[in-house]
Amino acid sequence: MRCFAVVLVVPFLACGSPGQSAGEPDAHVDGDGGLMPPTRGFQIKSPTIDIDPGKEVTYCYYFHTPNTVDMSIKQWSSHMTPGGQHMVLYLTPTDLQTPGTLSTAQCGITDRSPGPVWTYSAQGEDGGVVLPDNDGTGQPLGQMIKAGHSGFLQIQYANTTGAALHAQVELNAYAHNDGVQAPRSARSSPSITTSTSCRPRPPGRRPAWSAATARWGPTRGSS
Repeated sequence: MRCFAVVLVVPFLACGSPGQSAGEPDAHVDGDGGLMPPTRGFQIKSPTIDIDPGKEVTYCYYFHTPNTVDMSIKQWSSHMTPGGQHMVLYLTPTDLQTPGTLSTAQCGITDRSPGPVWTYSAQGEDGGVVLPDNDGTGQPLGQMIKAGHSGFLQIQYANTTGAALHAQVELNAYAHNDGVQAPRSARSSPSITTSTSCRPRPPGRRPAWSAATARWGPTRGSS
């Protein structure tokens, strides 16, 4: 089957609260309700920002991914402290802001080309996605994240309480083991799709992600 994916920054492929993410035994919470760092992979944790009562804020946290070697990511899990509305992970070819910057000004806005690549998103305080373990040829899917990759988290919080919120986001990236190579079709592709429509595809053609058209299609050179 050939599948065309509608890509939106809304619900996710597979979800659950931390501790219930399928296929990853160490996707669990710590004593404070946050995420434990992966055994293999990396964790991105934003600094804490205070949100005043009645305020709704969107801000960005810029970083380099902490992995020191290239990793093929098979699962994402995220946790936002109370008041979190949504968070989006973008990867960028170069730094848009100095790594470690936390800012509400021009959050993620750039006139550079190519621009940010949406990689993962979640609505609400807890979310996650597990990539399929079979691409149709028996190979697992994964997203290749280069060592020290530039990126940022776009974070939205709404404080409907009468006290200040101490907002923070944690994002875990769970990697395939050494020796497991994700198909090229899965690299740098968004991890979240909300709807698909499928039609038969000719034998011998393998699906590949096109960032330009936001759709699955045959790999280059396939017949």
